Amino acid sequence: MGALRDQALSLTATLAGLDRAIETAGEKLVGFEGLTSIKGIGARSAAVLLSGKLKSIKIGTRRLITIDALKDWLQQNEQDPTA
Repeated sequence: MGALRDQALSLTATLAGLDRAIETAGEKLVGFEGLTSIKGIGARSAAVLLSGKLKSIKIGTRRLITIDALKDWLQQNEQDPTA
């Protein structure tokens, strides 16, 4: 049980580090502050949207992401869990 707990804690620490790295990289993108000032859009979401790798459409003042675009993005960014 201790080994599983240690792995979970290690994974949590790794994810926290990745979150910080994404936020740091996102802060350099034009429009980051504007996006993160919108309620419900955090640093990770803003960084992904501004990276241009997640297709979105703009309707009026709203920026929407289609389910197909999200599925494609997730598939492209999937990693082998055994790696």
